[in-house]
Amino acid sequence: GYIDTASGPRMAVWSSLPAPVILGSGYAMAINGSGEIAGMRIGADGSGSAFVTQNGAVLGLGQPAGGDWSKATGVNDTGGVSGTAMDGNGSLRAFSVINGVTTLLGGAGGANSYANSINGAGAIVGTAQRADGAMRAVIWNGIAPTLLGSLGGTNSYAYDINGNGVTVGYGDLAGGAGTAGFVYDSGAIYDLNLRLAANSGWRLLDAMAINNSGQIVGRGLFEGVEQAYLLTPMTPLAAADAVAPTNVPEPRTLLLMGAALMSLLVLRGSPKN
Repeated sequence: GYIDTASGPRMAVWSSLPAPVILGSGYAMAINGSGEIAGMRIGADGSGSAFVTQNGAVLGLGQPAGGDWSKATGVNDTGGVSGTAMDGNGSLRAFSVINGVTTLLGGAGGANSYANSINGAGAIVGTAQRADGAMRAVIWNGIAPTLLGSLGGTNSYAYDINGNGVTVGYGDLAGGAGTAGFVYDSGAIYDLNLRLAANSGWRLLDAMAINNSGQIVGRGLFEGVEQAYLLTPMTPLAAADAVAPTNVPEPRTLLLMGAALMSLLVLRGSPKN
């Protein structure tokens, strides 16, 4: 992560609590099972540059899209990296570094794309802009993206993917009704709120990370108060529960999904900002 200081952000790694190890100016965005870190260093001129650590040394990834800003957002256990970089026109481009080869990832018809996470198989998730300006959650298995759809509103964003290829993020709801966390699995997208018991008291606003056991963390409202959450699956996802890629489910479908059980554990403490 990072710590704000009087002289700007400082990269921080917590290997034991409570004291972090401070690494220098910038943001540590991701860490793999070997303790290798990916993120963005901030230069003396304020510019940002993507980096990853390898065997204890910092490896700068340069400016993959030809601009003056880049950030590494994920690193897997074989050293594969996901990231986002600015091009010469000021647009943002998703990129990968696999086996030392840097690749600009394909878009969805618009100018911008963002990569947020990479799993052990090299699949990358993020967001790509369509020609109409809408932002859509995507998975890259190679250069071309696969659009994951939406929860009925205009935009959707993917933030993490686990070793099983299950993806989490959040999307706009229809009619300006706010946002909801989602999980995407086997070609179908699910509104996480519709997997909770009807009287849970929760409204899940986003989903930011998922582990290989399917546990999800994110931000939500519990009885109207914003808090972080940990969601543990108790029943497998069913294809019949999926949200249509661009439509809100009919009320009958909502009722069926609301009856599905998942346990929700509150991470007590200060709400996530």
